[in-house]
Amino acid sequence: MIRQWKIGMALIAAGCAVAAVPANAQGRHGASWSGDVDDVVIVYVHGDRVRTETVSGRSPSNVSSDVFGRLPNRPVRVWLSDEDGRGRVRVIQQPGPDNDFTAAVRIHDPQSGKSHYHFDLNWERGGPIMRRPGF
Repeated sequence: MIRQWKIGMALIAAGCAVAAVPANAQGRHGASWSGDVDDVVIVYVHGDRVRTETVSGRSPSNVSSDVFGRLPNRPVRVWLSDEDGRGRVRVIQQPGPDNDFTAAVRIHDPQSGKSHYHFDLNWERGGPIMRRPGF
């Protein structure tokens, strides 16, 4: 009984230690972006930088972004998760040597007026090209 208690306490302590480690130290690599969009914007991720370009409509407002780790200077597959918004959010450019290893995400808000959008862009570290499970 005491042995099981000690094992249980060790597992709880290990879980707390992992939760206290920053996301990028836990192996998460990616970027998150949110903002209010009116029509079409493209979000570019290169290395540890994020840039937003207005294609049409008003410039986005209330924009915030974070990068966890760096988008590598080699081909990797990127994918979206945790997308939120009334329009369409999609990856339009995978990072590669022809685009200086820059990923691009297009947000299209088809209705009039601004709407809030959020997405996470993910990638894996390791091998030459890591694929999302199921691809």
